[in-house]
Amino acid sequence: MSHYFQNITKTQNKLHFDIHHLDVSLVNALRRVILSEVPTVGFRTEPHTESTVKIITNSSSLHNEYISHRFGMIPIGFEYAQNYDPEEYKYVLHVQNKTNQIIDVTTKDIVVLKRNKDSGEFTEVSAERRDFFFPPDPISKHYILINRLKPDTSGEQNGEELHIEATAVVSNGKENARWSPVCQASFHNKVDVAKTAPLLEKIKQKYKEDNNGEITAEEEQAIENRFHISDADRHFHVNKKYEPNMFEFDIESIGILHPKDIFLKAFQIISEKLSHFLVELKEQNTVTIEESMKQHNAIDIIIQNEDHTLGNLLQSHLEYTNEVKNEPLFKDYSIIRFIGYHQPHPLDDQILLRIGFIPQYESQKTPFDREKETIDFLTTYINKLIIFLKELEGDFESLFT
Repeated sequence: MSHYFQNITKTQNKLHFDIHHLDVSLVNALRRVILSEVPTVGFRTEPHTESTVKIITNSSSLHNEYISHRFGMIPIGFEYAQNYDPEEYKYVLHVQNKTNQIIDVTTKDIVVLKRNKDSGEFTEVSAERRDFFFPPDPISKHYILINRLKPDTSGEQNGEELHIEATAVVSNGKENARWSPVCQASFHNKVDVAKTAPLLEKIKQKYKEDNNGEITAEEEQAIENRFHISDADRHFHVNKKYEPNMFEFDIESIGILHPKDIFLKAFQIISEKLSHFLVELKEQNTVTIEESMKQHNAIDIIIQNEDHTLGNLLQSHLEYTNEVKNEPLFKDYSIIRFIGYHQPHPLDDQILLRIGFIPQYESQKTPFDREKETIDFLTTYINKLIIFLKELEGDFESLFT
């Protein structure tokens, strides 16, 4: 049984579970990464100069921009996005209404072409393989509706026509929500029933006293409903520092990836973020280290292409204590007074990480020594954090084997 992940409830596309003994910064980092950084395959339609969707013919009622946007929102079922080659597949939708009735154009009409690596020619994949890319709804068995084409009212078989050719690319929800693999990724603090039960009983008792000791079943139910809606969530599980340490996490996939795989991928992405930061810390291509101009005896580290996900994680885990093992994640930070971060502007992918040293440390070291020891400290600290994340990833995966 896992110490960190419990009470798992799963269906085909939904996953609900409790998270115990983890810092809220890590839980929130997982949520943020799931929403915006898990890579998937999709059609890029904006900006127009970078669009991978080409509308060749469109005589339908919907204009090109509308069709392009609608086509771009179609999810593509490719499980391992990191292995997808945009040059390997082409997608063609070419339908003309030659009947005397309105017809539906759906993802079933999309022809998937795969390039032969030897000859370079494209050939159509099977219907079964097509359904792997554009599966029907598991309940209704319907395919995604793209458009409706009207017939030729003159009696000729030259009704409305739609012809689209496209390629797909790998991206994530940070660029556009069309690449997000989920329609829900959320968590909330787990209510502590040991706290709420006596409070609810106290409210009921007060109601009885105000009503001559009487309370009907309907009134009691109304009190319970009102309490659970307005007050119960205030009383949640906390650790010794009175910080929340138990959470209920929900993931609902749009159907491309299994929720379990999405959660595991989030762990891997966070670990890669930390590893990449360590590399950049030494090479200093996207990382700048300098003496702080606003805080005495401190180092400022400016990190490009990162946001709150990394900043809050580094800020919060310096003093994190593993409640399961009853030991701190990182023991030796005697020269460090604090770690803090902020994002100067919400639209800039840049954060400033500030590390403050104890007063005694200032007179002992030169700025060069401080920079070197800062890198050494962060390397040790982050490596321990990566090991901890790998442990959590393995712990979660073991629950499904």
